[in-house]
Amino acid sequence: MSSPSDDERHQTTIDPSRLSSDHLSPSTAVVHPETASMVAEEDPAQRDPTRSFKSLKSKPHRCGFDLGNSWTWEIGSAGLSVVGIALLIGFLISIHGKPYVNWQYTASPNTIISIIAAITKAALLNAVSACLGQLKWRVYDRSSSAPLEYMQTIDEASRGLWGALKVLSRVASGSKMGILTFSGASLTFLAVAVDPFAQQILSFPSRQVQALNETALIQSACNYTADYLGADYMRISDQQTRAINSGLSLPDTGLQAQCTMEKCSYPTFVSLGICSKCEDVTERTTQKCVGTVLPNANRTVIDMNCTYTAPYEYSVTLSLNDISDGAIFDGKILKELGAHFWAIYSRIPSPMADFEKERYKIFDIETPIVSFISIIQQEMIPYTSQNTTAWPPKPSFTECVMYWCEKEYAPSNFSATSDPTPVSRAQKLQIVIQDEDSNWMKNTFKFVPPPDLTPLSNKSSTYHISQSLSMDLVSQLGYLFNDTKSFSAYHMMVANNLTDVVKSLSTSLTDAIRSADVSSRISGKAFRAETYIHVRWPWIILPLFVVLASTILLLATTVSTRNTVLWKNSLLPLLRSYLDVEPEDNSIALRSVDEVTWN
Repeated sequence: MSSPSDDERHQTTIDPSRLSSDHLSPSTAVVHPETASMVAEEDPAQRDPTRSFKSLKSKPHRCGFDLGNSWTWEIGSAGLSVVGIALLIGFLISIHGKPYVNWQYTASPNTIISIIAAITKAALLNAVSACLGQLKWRVYDRSSSAPLEYMQTIDEASRGLWGALKVLSRVASGSKMGILTFSGASLTFLAVAVDPFAQQILSFPSRQVQALNETALIQSACNYTADYLGADYMRISDQQTRAINSGLSLPDTGLQAQCTMEKCSYPTFVSLGICSKCEDVTERTTQKCVGTVLPNANRTVIDMNCTYTAPYEYSVTLSLNDISDGAIFDGKILKELGAHFWAIYSRIPSPMADFEKERYKIFDIETPIVSFISIIQQEMIPYTSQNTTAWPPKPSFTECVMYWCEKEYAPSNFSATSDPTPVSRAQKLQIVIQDEDSNWMKNTFKFVPPPDLTPLSNKSSTYHISQSLSMDLVSQLGYLFNDTKSFSAYHMMVANNLTDVVKSLSTSLTDAIRSADVSSRISGKAFRAETYIHVRWPWIILPLFVVLASTILLLATTVSTRNTVLWKNSLLPLLRSYLDVEPEDNSIALRSVDEVTWN
């Protein structure tokens, strides 16, 4: 017999009747792997090529439930993947928010997650692979003209990522392989990300937790008492002096709380303190001057006195000669008079006078510690021979007062870099009685809020102040505010804002008072840094989706192929199929799988 020509080789076809839908029915058991041994025993030389597959129906079959001819393994795999993702979620719930130091196992939490994720991924990929293997036969059940390359591509997709990418690229280019095939390939591709996503689920941030048995105290004061000339008195008096100097010359750093850890928090509390208030009263100050300014060939003879009456019974008489620092002459005519002057005059109530309230009242403060008026004159006063009796411009007048008060401090968090505890509000106190004692040096003053004000403290707003300490403070402040030549007074006068200076002084003195009363310290909470396990739940969405989607894919595949033999990924059906090789249809000449089609 002559060999076929080249043209004849290119016409090789596969008989579609051998793999028709009839032969894909459950009744065609010959192509099942269990019949392979029976087929192999048959002598090929005696086999009739025209004999139908159905002639093998008489072959014996294994009795009972056929595990290989069912979806049992795949259902078990899908169930295992669902159990795995459920275990993963349960494990994450159990460790979420727990301190990492409490994890006492050798394997880290991420290791446990990796193991669960690996088992879950392997189980779901087994089910997806079987679905793709079965779906490749369904392509030819739906269309007898589908290229054989579809079978090859889908079979590769059932075996790994690269084949899945080939299916996705084919579908993207317009190939019709079915929605279930596309879904299976997509799940195979997404399953690659299960492990990386699982490793991103946990993070280990730090948080602040309460540290038990650690110190967290902040100073408060309900009393300011000490026996005169006793050890406490000397200590407190010395603190008082340092507080005055610090308040005038240094920025207010605030009283530092006691905290043995990195961070402490403190509740709202109320403390005895010193408050201050300043007002510019220049407009409300009256001026009355008497005398003249006369030119002289040798010097300026100034005979003008001005009396200034400020609110709250402040009255100061100044001589123009006292405040001038020189004169400018032009011949016999006085042209300008330099007036540069600053002074502070204090008004000190006497503790021995039982605080004559009305006499010393300033603003709305009935019992001030000390009040003072600041006078500043920094102008050149023009004069001529025609206006020698003209009054000089009115100086700038500022009245200030310092008084006992109660201060409420807002809740605060303390750290090495935090600001001092802020004062949320404050209100004045007034004296109600002087505690009786035979020795005045041991007497104390009792202060309470005025009747028209609500106490800031829910516990007690009654404060006791030693008469000796009060007199000492009054004396120090009185000297400070009544000496225009002292270094401290100079600091106050050259300040850009006198109110801020007095406020800083009041805060510094309040801190000294709070430090003196060691019995009224407020307990807070100390915190330490703790590393804990945090579950980032969004990262579990993809693994959960892949597991659920693979289960749905298995269910859809079983339903859509319920009338088809379960060949899945088996190669035996192809090995058992007959390939008709005729002169006009020779498969030897094929150069590409795309050239082979079902007719």
